[in-house]
Amino acid sequence: MMDFDRQTRRETKKRRRRDEEMTTIPSDRISGVGPIIGTFKKNTLMPGNNIRVPRIRAIGQILVFILMVTVGLSLASGAAQARPPCLTEKDATSLATPPKAKMVAEKEENRPYLISEAQDGDAEAQYALGILYAKGLGVAQNNQQAVAWFRKAAEQRHADAQYALGIMYENGDGVSGGYEQAVYWFRKAAEGNSWWDGNRAEYGDARAQHILGVAYRDWCGAPQDDEQAVLWFRRAAEKGYAAAQSALGGMYAKGLGVTQDDQRALFWFHKAAEQGDAWAQYTLGTRYDYGRGVPHDDQQAAAWYNKAIVQFRKLVEEGDTGAEYALKEMYKEGLGIPEDDQQAAAWWREGAEQGDRFAQYALGVIYRDGKGVKRDHQQAAFWFRKLAEKGSLKAQYNLGLMYEKGRGVPQDDAQAATWYRKAAKNWEPWSLYALGVLYQEGRGVPQDTEQAILWYRKAAKRGIEEARMALESLDPDNPPPPSTMKRPPRP
Repeated sequence: MMDFDRQTRRETKKRRRRDEEMTTIPSDRISGVGPIIGTFKKNTLMPGNNIRVPRIRAIGQILVFILMVTVGLSLASGAAQARPPCLTEKDATSLATPPKAKMVAEKEENRPYLISEAQDGDAEAQYALGILYAKGLGVAQNNQQAVAWFRKAAEQRHADAQYALGIMYENGDGVSGGYEQAVYWFRKAAEGNSWWDGNRAEYGDARAQHILGVAYRDWCGAPQDDEQAVLWFRRAAEKGYAAAQSALGGMYAKGLGVTQDDQRALFWFHKAAEQGDAWAQYTLGTRYDYGRGVPHDDQQAAAWYNKAIVQFRKLVEEGDTGAEYALKEMYKEGLGIPEDDQQAAAWWREGAEQGDRFAQYALGVIYRDGKGVKRDHQQAAFWFRKLAEKGSLKAQYNLGLMYEKGRGVPQDDAQAATWYRKAAKNWEPWSLYALGVLYQEGRGVPQDTEQAILWYRKAAKRGIEEARMALESLDPDNPPPPSTMKRPPRP
């Protein structure tokens, strides 16, 4: 999975990126339901960026989604439902506190005046009161009360309240109704039906317009419709909303809802990147790095990568998991910075200790190879075992290899055979070959040439050239048919 030899890694990375379409998902959809659809829809790069995500991560998201649906169906009818947001990835606590709410937060004696204004129908006071309840400022935190006051203001065409009510529905905070109701209120704000702000009344709320684009692009509370997504992204982008500019660049880059146009894509990526959008900055780095729509330029690539790293660090501090993975990949592959194995190891350890399987395997490899940390076979075996017991084929092979070689664990061919067999049952290529070797030499299993030939044949079909060479020696009269598979790298 990982090759830590720097020169080889660089060459492999560039060849892979040039020759293959990467499995990608939108950066602003790196968690929740949206990315599951985005990852597999046409197997294409989705709008907004082209950050790579490990396939095991995408598979994990599918399992989370299935679990989420199962739990959701079991909830009582009408109950508020906890779920990951697929539109904004925010909750009401992220909203700005308006001046009237600040007055109450700073001086509790102002609260009766605000309540009086809200009860008299003042929409701004109603919205401010909703914020106080949503954030627990000067009052006990109460999502139901927040929703009630947001709704009163929203029904008076208050755009901020409509947007806030959409967020409450998206998160299931104090209300049930799901993504469709969230999109209903986001649309109200996006369509510009507010009389509270002349700008919004004419043009609509840019935040909500961007969210509508995401809803149509990612099939979240709205039918999947790339043309509608482009329409709403464009409205927000033309008002200077960076996330929408980045998303619109992605639509042009892949020709989704518009005619494919690299120049228009670059135009919008630059607009977003110049405003500090980390995903647009990263995308520009990759384009200059590999000459996609622009001449290859290492200096430009490094400049944009470095800008992206600064922004990703800020996002990580805010808890953005997508930015965290992006930053890990950039450290690991040395994008825009000197390759920093120590920093990469620190990131992988943090993820591993939080239970992330990809990070656990990566950390096992790092300790096995001594990259960024002192080589420690016991630690490598520890992390491989954690994953092997959960069914990871690569971890099972590596743990078997450590038992065979006596690295980090007592040398034990029988244990090696046990772990190789677990992986071989699911056709892990190198485990098939390793079992053949053990049977041929009678280590950990009874010596059995027929069994060795059987496992070698299976390995040869999976592209293991060493197995083919062994068969030429053991069974020269029955050479294996040519394999249609490339020789897989050792895990």
